[in-house]
Amino acid sequence: MRPSRKGAAAPCRGPDLPAAPAAAAPTPAPKSPVAMPNDGTVCLTFLALRGCQVVHLISGLDEDCPPGGGDTALDAITGYTEWVSNSQPALTLGWDWQMQAASLVGLRRINEPRSNVRLLNAAGAELGHEQSCTLLQDFIDGIDWQAQALLYIVARYAPAAGRR
Repeated sequence: MRPSRKGAAAPCRGPDLPAAPAAAAPTPAPKSPVAMPNDGTVCLTFLALRGCQVVHLISGLDEDCPPGGGDTALDAITGYTEWVSNSQPALTLGWDWQMQAASLVGLRRINEPRSNVRLLNAAGAELGHEQSCTLLQDFIDGIDWQAQALLYIVARYAPAAGRR
């Protein structure tokens, strides 16, 4: 089972907010994340997000999607991974991954990320849902998450395979 994601990594969902009109002179990106009051989210520009370092927290297999029985071959293994920043307020990012059984051992991100991050444009207005999710996916795809998540998965589940 997946750990509870209550509050820490909410789905990247929300209303599409209109982008702010272009400003005459762009404002500099915030130096550090700024928490929004009362909802646990952290607002920052994509430039500021790129300057943040996230570290692996936990990864796991989807246990609620067992492989088919009988002669059915396993096509893919799926799971999740959660990452956090060491900065305050903490950024949280989580996403689902898939490993194709017929390919080399490797993970690929699937679905939209979950996060407490709200991305802003240079003028400080919140980006819409689609653009924010695209930028969060770009951020995730730019870090070396696959190797760390796979090592964690092997260490977490491989010992259990020998106890059957």
